[in-house]
Amino acid sequence: MIARFAKTRRILCFLLLLSGAAPLFPATVTVPYLELFTKASTGGGFDLQSEGEIDLLVSGGYKFGGSMVLGFLSNNLEQDLTNRIALGSSEGGTLTLKAASIAIQNLLGLPLAFNYFIGLNDAFASGDGFSDLFGTIPITTQYSGFMYFSDGIRYNGIHRVAGTGLRLLLAPEKNRFASALYLYQDAYFAVEGPPGEYTFESGHYSADWRLMLNLEKIHMDCFLGATYPASTWGYYRTGLLFHAANPGGEFLAQIGIPRYDPYADTFGLDLLYLLFEARLTLGVFSIIPTAFLHPGRYEQKATGEGGLIDFNLNFRIGDPTVSLINGGLEGNLVFDDPTLQDFTAKASPYLNIATPGVLWQLKVDAQLFPWEGPANMFGAYIGVKAQF
Repeated sequence: MIARFAKTRRILCFLLLLSGAAPLFPATVTVPYLELFTKASTGGGFDLQSEGEIDLLVSGGYKFGGSMVLGFLSNNLEQDLTNRIALGSSEGGTLTLKAASIAIQNLLGLPLAFNYFIGLNDAFASGDGFSDLFGTIPITTQYSGFMYFSDGIRYNGIHRVAGTGLRLLLAPEKNRFASALYLYQDAYFAVEGPPGEYTFESGHYSADWRLMLNLEKIHMDCFLGATYPASTWGYYRTGLLFHAANPGGEFLAQIGIPRYDPYADTFGLDLLYLLFEARLTLGVFSIIPTAFLHPGRYEQKATGEGGLIDFNLNFRIGDPTVSLINGGLEGNLVFDDPTLQDFTAKASPYLNIATPGVLWQLKVDAQLFPWEGPANMFGAYIGVKAQF
């Protein structure tokens, strides 16, 4: 506990030094990401569970080409608050290094960027890269995050780079395509020790190649990757995001294999990551059906969710890209085993309100099947996302 407090204090002191040394090291500190969520459940009483995540970005501008992201994440803010107030402890969510990178822009006079990075890096086939790199409107699926997977894995694309290594990015100025090569020591390998404790296992290296196409009505993000040494013959991965849009609607597909071990894995549906989503628009009214097949492996480890299928149908009024208020009704069908014998069905009215700098998300879940009585029927969610 003392070590964690000391680590957090050192990070804060480093931030103060950066701000104080502005004339010598022109760094800026911004908050690009902040989310707070609260879930209320009625099973066995009325309980609240909250979580929060915030990123602090320290950057040095285009010429310096450096950045560092400090992240705070807590899956149970109430327990963290109890630790601090009642127990006098610093145990819980702490401010830690999430990512850092140094970049050389326009390498050799070409539209090449060379990055040395540590920590979390790009997510493949998530859709985020198009907004970050090309400045397009968001194309990512809304069927993700705390509102839908509060108790499960939070998938973000088919694979995400994490570790220490190098990235070479080719991105011509016309913003039509980009390609990148990643070489890094993989951070997803760990040895389990006492309950809840893991030790990083070094010596596993990964290589990934990525290609992104940014056309007027079509977006594609595909990748190939390998990790060795791992298992006997290594691990392999591949994936594709495809997005097409016209004035009447959109179609999004994410298809891939997050991890394949040719020595130990039998090829089957549990290896696949599949998400299909259509967005049909009729004026202010939209119909958004989504189907999601959970993968059995993700970020180099087993998920325990392989072969599970979700179906979500969203009836929405209002366009979140242009209107301050939108809402609607969702129907959600989640199969709890790959045999499709057991399932959970919910109906969920929701409302999103955009106020200056903040997006408020309100949602109520009503479990229709299996019926567990009115006392266990309802759940509610409140989300607050800062828009910087």
